[in-house]
Amino acid sequence: GAITALIGVARYLQKPYTAVTIQPIHPRFSYLPYVEEITRDQSVVRDESYDVAIIPDAGDVRYTGTASLFQLLRGRPTLINIDHHVTNEHYGDINVVDSNASSTTELLTTILRHHEVPVTPRMATSLLTGIVTDTGNFSNPATTESS
Repeated sequence: GAITALIGVARYLQKPYTAVTIQPIHPRFSYLPYVEEITRDQSVVRDESYDVAIIPDAGDVRYTGTASLFQLLRGRPTLINIDHHVTNEHYGDINVVDSNASSTTELLTTILRHHEVPVTPRMATSLLTGIVTDTGNFSNPATTESS
């Protein structure tokens, strides 16, 4: 949900982007908007230059499996870590970490509201998916009034 929500934001802001994940996306999430734009092929970034890399929902960079990905890039982009895990290691150049948030997508929703970025219906689908999955359908202790 966080990755596809960020794709929606990039599209809304008309910013170029590449969406790469190391883990396969479970087929149950095939309904998410922009999911077809996410690749597992790390070579798509080979020799590319990026200003920013955003890693959502990962408490540590080892979990993401992106060490090899960063080796393919020309230069080093500013790394933005957006996460809600209390164990987050604050590995980014910019760390937006709130362990009180039920999910990274709840945190993203707050960020979008703060910056007055309209949430499109497609972004809302992604954001809600993240909140629902991380709160166990609003049934686990991570569920708060904010979620």
